[in-house]
Amino acid sequence: MRRAYKFRLRPSARRHIALTACVESHRELYNSALQERRDGWMHSKTKIRYTDQAAQPTEIRSVRADVAVWSYSSQQATLRRLNKAVDGFFRRVKAGGKVGYPRFKGSGRFDTVEWPKDGDGARWHPDSTRVHLQGVEQVKVSAHREVRGRIKTIQVRHGGRRWILVLSCDEVPTNPLPGTGHQASMLESRASPPRQMVHISITLAGVPHPTG
Repeated sequence: MRRAYKFRLRPSARRHIALTACVESHRELYNSALQERRDGWMHSKTKIRYTDQAAQPTEIRSVRADVAVWSYSSQQATLRRLNKAVDGFFRRVKAGGKVGYPRFKGSGRFDTVEWPKDGDGARWHPDSTRVHLQGVEQVKVSAHREVRGRIKTIQVRHGGRRWILVLSCDEVPTNPLPGTGHQASMLESRASPPRQMVHISITLAGVPHPTG
């Protein structure tokens, strides 16, 4: 079973600035990659794919320290996000549906950064209820429930001055209701009067109730 846990981040003023810079850097990468794809399509109908752009962050990181400070894996996740949007465009073109090429993300329109694996650029620390993000360092988390299962991805979302941490988990155990030792068949329910049917359902829920 998959489940997403959402918690409020409580960054200090310095961490808030770092988080803002992280989101802005990934927005710049998204828009730059979109520009390259847009130019290729408009000028020569060339379809630039994710595989054509996946290695570009390595080249950019070698000459720009402000880009190298962030996780390489999160940057590739941003390129995959763009790839998904562009693939959706071409599917609509092929189907003859309403076509709208992906738009550039203005300030405030790009609010999410994703790390595709716990421990690769981002690490959840349940004992101290903090998350460590490459380039940001540790940020306090208001965790109001236990995180169960295996963490698949880590996301940080920004809205105004509020920061949200999203932990997407696989293999989350389910909590089945305890057995009551009694099974009510469909025939039993049909044969009972309405008042008795209510009594049976309440008893099965584990809360005895007189039928009076």
